[in-house]
Amino acid sequence: YSRVSDAVDFQKLLKKHDSRIALSYFDKSRQLHDMTYGEVADIVKKVSAGISAMGLSGKKIAVIGETSYQWITSYIGILTSGSIVIPMDKELDIKEIEGFLESVDASAIIYSGSFNGKFSDAKQSHKTLTSFIAISPDENELDAKTVSFETVLEKGEASVASGYEFPEIEDREKLAEMLFTSGTTGTSKRVMLSQKNIFSVVTAAAATVEFTPDDTIVSVLPIHHTYELACMLA
Repeated sequence: YSRVSDAVDFQKLLKKHDSRIALSYFDKSRQLHDMTYGEVADIVKKVSAGISAMGLSGKKIAVIGETSYQWITSYIGILTSGSIVIPMDKELDIKEIEGFLESVDASAIIYSGSFNGKFSDAKQSHKTLTSFIAISPDENELDAKTVSFETVLEKGEASVASGYEFPEIEDREKLAEMLFTSGTTGTSKRVMLSQKNIFSVVTAAAATVEFTPDDTIVSVLPIHHTYELACMLA
């Protein structure tokens, strides 16, 4: 296995395995689609560049929704942009989600189609959220504060064509991720992770389990769980 030290290092590893299948997923019609590591890497770079083009570099950006390639590439793209990612539990009440994001001064949220229409109040009065990115917007979802995920990719593609490169991760112990515990022993608590925290776990997983190029990992846990994310990245 190859050791990785941070998100940009991880992105380089994706490109190294360019033509191999990275993800397989079903669409709404139950048709199976494959994505190569190279395709994932290209989307990650567009997300990273698009976030930067929107002025969100270094900001706190939440991701919420069902497991999808858009969720995964958003998570990695936020990390490679130098921003702080906040993976959220999609089963939480919308007011609880809004409260959590206000408590950590989140500036933006990327959300799946199941949340279309649910952030209408937040768009009007939330104290910190200024940008909303809809993965699968319907005709009524887009407005002055909301853009589609495809628009972010388009902005990113233009930026990459103009020479965008990932910012160097200069401090691996700087805050890179914020998550909320499930609160099984009381109220939910905020956990702060660095690039070092995230990718040392990924490297440890690869060192502990003898993964081979022929292995397939089935994603069954909620994607925002740290254990699931570690397995997915490994």
